[in-house]
Amino acid sequence: FFCVVTCMDLCEPARVEDVMLSIKNLLKLPGVRKQASWIQDEDDVIVSARSIKSGTVPVFLTSCVDGQSLDMIRKFLNLLPVRREWEVLAKLPVEVVVDKLYQKVEGTGTVVAGVVEQGC
Repeated sequence: FFCVVTCMDLCEPARVEDVMLSIKNLLKLPGVRKQASWIQDEDDVIVSARSIKSGTVPVFLTSCVDGQSLDMIRKFLNLLPVRREWEVLAKLPVEVVVDKLYQKVEGTGTVVAGVVEQGC
């Protein structure tokens, strides 16, 4: 997994340090036992995407106002290894795992939400 901290432009530097320390301590907890990797440049993005399963958690500090680090998050997501062979799965019969049901949606009726596992 990875972590994205937003609204960095609205925080005082001391608060940013507190958040960074909290993330670091949370990742050290038993059952998690991971190490934070603070993403600061494109080289960090490449290294973290290649080593996503190594026990380090990439942490992006962002601002949606000025777009700080958003380009690095996009690049990171594009560099992640493929988890499924979709070309093979697309040829199988459709299978959708339904995990939400919304009843009486105004103007529509019942709506279901889920994840397509295979087929198309």
